[in-house]
Amino acid sequence: MKMPLLFFILTLACTGSILQNNNSIITQSSQLLVDDTQPLIDSIFIEGNTRFDTSWYKSILPLKEGNRFDSALYNNSSDIITDSLYSKGHFFAEVQNFTRINEQNSLNIYYFVYEGPVVLAGDIEIFGLELVKPVVVKRELLFNQGQKLTPSEILLSIRQIYNTGLFSYVTIEPIDTVLIYTELDSVEAPILIQVEEANMINLQIGGGYSSIEGLFGNLVFAHQNLFRLGHTASLSAQVSFVSTGAYLSYTYPWFLSAPVSANIRGYINRYDWDTYKEVISGATFGIGGIARIYNSYRIWTSYKNQHFITEPESNSLINTSITNTLLFGSSLRRDTRYSLLFPGNAIAATLTGELAGPWMSWSNQFFRIQTDLRSYRTFFNGNLITGSALYLGFINSYGPTEGVSPSELFRAGFGLVRPVRGYDEDEISPSTGEITGGRFALILNVANIIFPVYRVLNGEVFIDAGKIWTSPGSFSLYDLRWSAGIGLFLRIPSFPLRIDYGIKLDRNGRFDGNIYFALGYPF
Repeated sequence: MKMPLLFFILTLACTGSILQNNNSIITQSSQLLVDDTQPLIDSIFIEGNTRFDTSWYKSILPLKEGNRFDSALYNNSSDIITDSLYSKGHFFAEVQNFTRINEQNSLNIYYFVYEGPVVLAGDIEIFGLELVKPVVVKRELLFNQGQKLTPSEILLSIRQIYNTGLFSYVTIEPIDTVLIYTELDSVEAPILIQVEEANMINLQIGGGYSSIEGLFGNLVFAHQNLFRLGHTASLSAQVSFVSTGAYLSYTYPWFLSAPVSANIRGYINRYDWDTYKEVISGATFGIGGIARIYNSYRIWTSYKNQHFITEPESNSLINTSITNTLLFGSSLRRDTRYSLLFPGNAIAATLTGELAGPWMSWSNQFFRIQTDLRSYRTFFNGNLITGSALYLGFINSYGPTEGVSPSELFRAGFGLVRPVRGYDEDEISPSTGEITGGRFALILNVANIIFPVYRVLNGEVFIDAGKIWTSPGSFSLYDLRWSAGIGLFLRIPSFPLRIDYGIKLDRNGRFDGNIYFALGYPF
């Protein structure tokens, strides 16, 4: 242990005092609990500090002069000082503390602090790599050699490495190579990164049931480490009573050595709606990246063709005469969640804007704006999760085009529009002739509470509300459909099965409901 010479002298002096009069020295906080009356704290002494003054240390301590002694706060106080020094880049700081009763039967508390130098990032050593090249790890680090380290940069670098999907375990630790007490302001320390690689070839099979699509299933096959550089190619398929589709995608991280990811995706879908059938095929190319850690962005362009097997009747809200759509879109996102299953105290906010067919008579012409706001709060070490969410969407045609394509309308349970658990789709989405869907959507997850039941089995209670309107002009809060329900949730990363039962809160006294099977957190 590296402590100033002054610390050892004072420690020896105090040890001698303890041997002479051990009744007046309190070396363990448990000795202070002999009765219900705790002594007053007379003085708090900080020794050994050279970089931060005594007033700063006293300001961060939970114990204050003149207050009653609290053994729990005392036991944690050294860790509070150490953590505060860590946050300022002093990773090798050490703290010792003890107490003493003075002649007035009040308590003096002593802290001996070795602040240590500011730690700069030195040589980076990575252990555990077999299939992944070291550059994949190093490019995700938020610090460079010679730069001052902070705990937040280390934690966020770990998160960045996890987000590649290539690793199941990651630690980053500066190594203390200074074997003696030093008065240097800063030192370069080697950085040790230890990783365990995850499965690079994944086969995922999922499914469930909802009142909207009935039984549904999906299959995903992906290789996420092509060229040993984290490139991902995936092939997926999904099927339900309403739709059948296949998708092929390729993701290129750090596209052209820039901190952005490029993705190209092709797809074909068949939809068998109640009143018509259609096949939609197309492709999307997008580029996205991270801005200031929690913030991300994405821009994309897509083309799709809509072929009606059986064509619906036209009306003023829809356009079936133009079957091609060229679209340009962008989104901004802030997401502070630790993970999808264990969000922590976090928010996730997304704003999306899309413009289809500008100056193109052969393309559908419309604009669409969507926002999705989610908030999470955890209690009892993350075992109790509370959450709320709001989705708002608006779409409208422009130019000579009258109406929008039926596939672009908002429908409950499709795309980004979450269902109102307990209701069938036609109770949330409006119908105009043979077309279901609307131009304005509002979905509220008013409250969602997940609590532990037994090990990985969790219980759930929730309140939902929402409605889709034919246009913003028909919007009315009175039309909102409300529901409440309960559920069970297996919080297993490999198979996060959730079963919900929602009950309609109907003004007419109907309290029937629907059951939902799904994977993952509800929002």
